[in-house]
Amino acid sequence: MNDRLFSTFLSIPVTNLHGSQWLKVTKVSTVKDSSSSSQFIVRMTGEDKAFTIAPGQVRPIKVVLEYKNGKEQSIEGDACSDVKMVLKISTNRVQDQKLAVNLRCRKLSESFLFTFVDHDGSVQHGAAIAPLKGCTSGICPVLLTLHGTSRYKY
Repeated sequence: MNDRLFSTFLSIPVTNLHGSQWLKVTKVSTVKDSSSSSQFIVRMTGEDKAFTIAPGQVRPIKVVLEYKNGKEQSIEGDACSDVKMVLKISTNRVQDQKLAVNLRCRKLSESFLFTFVDHDGSVQHGAAIAPLKGCTSGICPVLLTLHGTSRYKY
């Protein structure tokens, strides 16, 4: 929002299309490219370093975004610009895979999607939508909707 990260996490699904060999993901990094001038570096989360994916399975990689200089860039006025970067996913296979990522900038009044790490360590998705009308009391109501099933029995 307004050129600040709402979340420092990305979830990237990786599929092992090989029929009999396990896929080992060893590293995720940014690619220096003339078309992308990213102010971020990426790394896999500590618990996900060098994990394997069974043949025919899909597993999300949890990636952490960090500012290159260790802090957010200061933005003048209402400037809001998208960030384009190319990620390189290194595996035990011969060729690394590249993935183009576009982080879209949103102003405070615009809706956006985000990811976060849940209490069980899984990466979850959410959406934030600004109220249609201003909040007269200064505190806006929040609506929470849930989808899916719980793993807990009630």
